[in-house]
Amino acid sequence: MAYSPKNTPCDKIDGQFQEKEFKNFYEYTQDTQFLSEWDIKHGATHRIFVATLGETRPAVIKQTVVYVMIDEDIWEKWNIKQIWQREQ
Repeated sequence: MAYSPKNTPCDKIDGQFQEKEFKNFYEYTQDTQFLSEWDIKHGATHRIFVATLGETRPAVIKQTVVYVMIDEDIWEKWNIKQIWQREQ
């Protein structure tokens, strides 16, 4: 399970999902504080917290699928179940 660090303000977290294959939970954000110009240039619209120490990965989150950048220009597709999502 990967949640945002304890010092991350709640209003910066935009949602949580469960990855279906391994049943891990992840939180994510769309806040520009976490997205770099490089992320945006390469198509990322979100940042997924992948460890509790604040490590993140660029991603594109859809309703039932997440595309996670695992290396420069290499995207991995995860099937997900949305747990909750902040209303925009």
